[in-house]
Amino acid sequence: MELKFDSFEMLAYRREMDLPYINKDDIRQVPITHESYAIGRRGTGRDFVLGHVTQIKTRDNDSFVSMAEAAGVQSKDKGVSVAGFQLQLPHELRFGAITQHGWDTFNTTYADLMWDHQRASGWSNHLGAQFTDQRSVGDELLGNYDAQAWGIRGGLGYEGQSMKVAYTDYSDNGSIARPYGGTPNFNALMIEKGDKPGEQAIGVHLGSHFSKFGLPNWSANVGVVSGWDIVDADTGESQADEVEYDFTLDYKPKQGLFKGLWVRMRYVYIEFDSGVGHRWNTRFIINYQLPGPVGS
Repeated sequence: MELKFDSFEMLAYRREMDLPYINKDDIRQVPITHESYAIGRRGTGRDFVLGHVTQIKTRDNDSFVSMAEAAGVQSKDKGVSVAGFQLQLPHELRFGAITQHGWDTFNTTYADLMWDHQRASGWSNHLGAQFTDQRSVGDELLGNYDAQAWGIRGGLGYEGQSMKVAYTDYSDNGSIARPYGGTPNFNALMIEKGDKPGEQAIGVHLGSHFSKFGLPNWSANVGVVSGWDIVDADTGESQADEVEYDFTLDYKPKQGLFKGLWVRMRYVYIEFDSGVGHRWNTRFIINYQLPGPVGS
């Protein structure tokens, strides 16, 4: 259920969510769904969300379970309370922060600062920084732990072409748990997310829209992320370094007979050192959005 009044929204019951660490994480065409009750505002430059998430249906589960159970605590009906905001600041800066309090499990606080500048010449600039703190709270039903992560990113764009370079660093005393959705990590790719204990990663992310080359329905993305200093959080033993290469090609007509069609082709290759070997994955996805009523 969704009710709107002016710029405010009230959301209730089961639906997709779009928050850091609590989101649909729709990477296999089977989105995660949450049961939540929240009030918020977005699109105003002074946005906020305040609410409580009670249950979740993961992509490999046919029914809803409590947030605590999804995190690994059996027979506990505990939820996650959320409070966050995002502000549009002067000089094209944007700052946001959110805390997600899992009762008697763990609390996650995430913040980021972004700067995006569009020049009259067609060039654009991007700078970003992010930070995550996660730690056990209350009865600590998942054990006592804390973990942190941070990252920085810079980018350039020009007439549909873009390049971003990011560096991320995760503490080696534990993983950042993410049982409720995808990670906002700057260096997250299709398979590996660059968020293992102790992992430092540097990534190059390229995007291209082919309109400039006479192909307005085609676009592509390439991501290469190298991660090192990964450790086993329990034993402290070093783990294999890794490099992931992602390639994505999209076909999305905006008009004509095939308007509403979205064809996505993806390939990923991951190479591990220390004799661990490699792995690869291909995905072919077809979406079609049915046209709405005439005049809609």
